[in-house]
Amino acid sequence: MSLTNTVTFKFAEVVNTYEDTYKYSTENIDNLFKIDVQTYGELESRILSARPANPNIKQIPLIGEHVIIFSALKEDSTDSKKRVQWYYLPAYSIQSALNNNALPGIARLRGDQEDPSQVYDQPLGESFNEKRVSPLQPYEGDLLIEGRFSNSIRLGSTVSTNYTISPTWTGDQNGDPIIVISNGHQDKSNKQFTIESLDNDQASIYLTSTQKINTLSLSKGLTKSRSLTDFNTSQLIGDANRIILRAKSDSIILDTPNRITLNTPDLRIGSESANHPLVKGDELKTILADLINVIVAGVVYTPAGIVSTPLQLNKLFELREKLGSINSNNHFLDK
Repeated sequence: MSLTNTVTFKFAEVVNTYEDTYKYSTENIDNLFKIDVQTYGELESRILSARPANPNIKQIPLIGEHVIIFSALKEDSTDSKKRVQWYYLPAYSIQSALNNNALPGIARLRGDQEDPSQVYDQPLGESFNEKRVSPLQPYEGDLLIEGRFSNSIRLGSTVSTNYTISPTWTGDQNGDPIIVISNGHQDKSNKQFTIESLDNDQASIYLTSTQKINTLSLSKGLTKSRSLTDFNTSQLIGDANRIILRAKSDSIILDTPNRITLNTPDLRIGSESANHPLVKGDELKTILADLINVIVAGVVYTPAGIVSTPLQLNKLFELREKLGSINSNNHFLDK
């Protein structure tokens, strides 16, 4: 195969993914993620090896999917000797589907290589299982990155035009940016569109600019912060059944000029086994004030009726005055 001033493209069906496509091997470091394809649409059908055209974004096709391959330079080429290699582009949408676009047997049916009735029963891979995956509702101008398994990244915006499914966010200005990272969409039948949803997705992150997220709700309503439906400036919203933030070697810093609300019925500090209850400031203040008043009142000795006065009475008065500062003006606990 020689390199000319023209680029040769071929249609091909994926017939095998090398074992070391998904397993590292020192013998294959110059052919990472290479697959076997069989060409068709020409007089001669051939088995060829092809590398991914884009090394930075991996879209390794499944067995039975179809790709376009082209020839270009390989790593041992020089200015005097041009060596070429086949490269593959991502599988094209022959089934108009997200989960897989396999149509096996097209290349093999050109010859007498195999019983056609058995071709369509071949697995698509070693561990791949087909599943129903619905495409996201697109909006004008969106950049959508959608995986095979109901996961996606939307680089979108506020839109007001009518679509099959309206977005779960609203805004006043078309074109204001929003990013939605979502995992585990609600999948529908017959390739119907779906939409990111805090209620239905398994986990998601929303990065907004001016949008309101209409379906967002909390276990307890907000009483001091702006309500969820009224807030229309930038937000970072993370939603999942459990959220873990871990700092490997330094601090976790939550910084705000306004307020931090821990909206939970059970708060543990130090560890989950912490069992020393936090003191309620108002209750402690009342108890200490009553205690000081009892001491200041003194003790009556009977039968003579002599009243005993504390030796450091002035100090008790000072302590009673300081009780007003025992409560924080900025940090509060729920009752």
